[in-house]
Amino acid sequence: MAAPRAGRRAQLWDKAIPTVCGFGRNLLIHGENAHSRYFSEGAFEMLKGNNKELMIIPGANHCDLYDGGEGDYIPFNKLQEFFARSLA
Repeated sequence: MAAPRAGRRAQLWDKAIPTVCGFGRNLLIHGENAHSRYFSEGAFEMLKGNNKELMIIPGANHCDLYDGGEGDYIPFNKLQEFFARSLA
């Protein structure tokens, strides 16, 4: 999962995924063109069970998911649905 230059930080991330994300529901969202997309894809693969979702936003980069970018990329409908279902 880790990029070649990620080093120790990525190794710790790999160990933390099952512990941090292993309970409840997990929604991982990343932009299609995000430089760190591999983190969510790797985490998704490491998670077991059917309590996980991976959403890749077409055309979005890493920062577009903070402010919406010029393409209004933040998936507010998906977030609302996920939290309504997960917190019910």
